[in-house]
Amino acid sequence: MSIKRKDTDLKQEEIAYSLEEGYFYIQICESGYDYTVYDPNFREIDGGQLDTSNLTITQAAKELMEEYFPNDKSKIMSVNTLFELVNIVSTI
Repeated sequence: MSIKRKDTDLKQEEIAYSLEEGYFYIQICESGYDYTVYDPNFREIDGGQLDTSNLTITQAAKELMEEYFPNDKSKIMSVNTLFELVNIVSTI
């Protein structure tokens, strides 16, 4: 069964999330989605690719976040803010 993408998902090429136990970033890539997982101190702890075109970016993010942060509540945050904080921490 193919899942139709929502209009808002079609416009989203990347999303960042704040969670209770860390941060999550996902973006569209050629084979599906590329993602990065960060700890609460904005240090990268994992990442990879989810090779699928059957999920919207929101659905893919939800599926992946459940693996890394089971039962955590998530909030969408600014991608720019996440990367600014990651860059600040990486220089310390």
